[in-house]
Amino acid sequence: MTLSEVKKGVRVRIKKIDAGQSLELRLIGMGLIRGAEIEMHRNDFSGPAVLLVRTSRIILGRGMLGKITVEEI
Repeated sequence: MTLSEVKKGVRVRIKKIDAGQSLELRLIGMGLIRGAEIEMHRNDFSGPAVLLVRTSRIILGRGMLGKITVEEI
């Protein structure tokens, strides 16, 4: 499943990032790397979502969310 499909409160682990080099580097800079554990803080399934990555809140748009493949943990 992609990160755009994850419901609020669910914890997931990043399996794959299917993005260009520029976007992938931006995501790495935010701590979104393969194996990182994330909790979905807010996802209304329209507009941006709020993720909890360690102690930080990160807001990502729908396009970015759809490029990140995750598995539930």
